[in-house]
Amino acid sequence: MRKPVPQGFWRVQLWLAIPALCLILFTACGESEDSTLTSGSETTASQAQAADQTVGAGADGAETDGSGNAEPTAEQAAALLDISGTDVEGQTVDLSSYAGRDLILFFWAPWCSYCQGEAPQVSEIANEFANDPDFAIVGVGGRDNEGAIKGFVEDYDLTSMTNLVDVDGAIWNHFGVTGQPAFVLVNDDGRSQLVFGTIDDLRSVVDDLQAL
Repeated sequence: MRKPVPQGFWRVQLWLAIPALCLILFTACGESEDSTLTSGSETTASQAQAADQTVGAGADGAETDGSGNAEPTAEQAAALLDISGTDVEGQTVDLSSYAGRDLILFFWAPWCSYCQGEAPQVSEIANEFANDPDFAIVGVGGRDNEGAIKGFVEDYDLTSMTNLVDVDGAIWNHFGVTGQPAFVLVNDDGRSQLVFGTIDDLRSVVDDLQAL
C-alpha cells in the first residue's frame, strides 16, 4: 500500500516554489561564456513558471494523490531517471539505479556564486547520508569545463556524493533545468519536483521527502 502523503511535503513544495519564483529572477546565475548548454542563457519570467512543476508526471494516465499533484505511472517514473552520465572519477553512472530511493539532484555551475552558497549545506547532507540505502543526493555540474567542475567538487567538499560532469547539458535538458542552482526532488515512488533557486533549509526538505 502506498504511504500517505504527509501535509508537510506538499506544503514544503509550495514554500520552496513560491520563493523560487522570485529568487529565479534575482538570484539565479547567468551563463558562463564557455557554456555549452543549449537550453537558454539565463532564467526568464516565463521559465520561472516552471519552478513549481512536477517533472515527468501529469501526463495521460497519471493519478492524483488528492492534493492536486500527479502520481506518475510506472513507465513515467522509470523514464524520469532513464539517463546516464559520467562522474568526476570518470565512471558511468546510470540514474535509474536510484529508482525506489528518495533522491535529490543538485544542479550547479562552478562559477555560480549562489551555487557556491548552497554547497556547504549540500556537503553536510551528503556526508550525513553517505551510507544511507534509502536516500541519495547527486550533484550535476555543468556550464563549464570538466576541470572546473572537478575543482568545485574538491573546493566545496562534495566528495562523499556522486557528482556528474554534464558539460554538454544533456542531463540538465532531460530534467528541464534552465538555470542554476536548481534541485530536482524525487521520492521513492517516482513523484518529483523541480525547484529553481536557493533552498534555505535543505535538511527540512530531506526530512519531508523521506516522510513520504
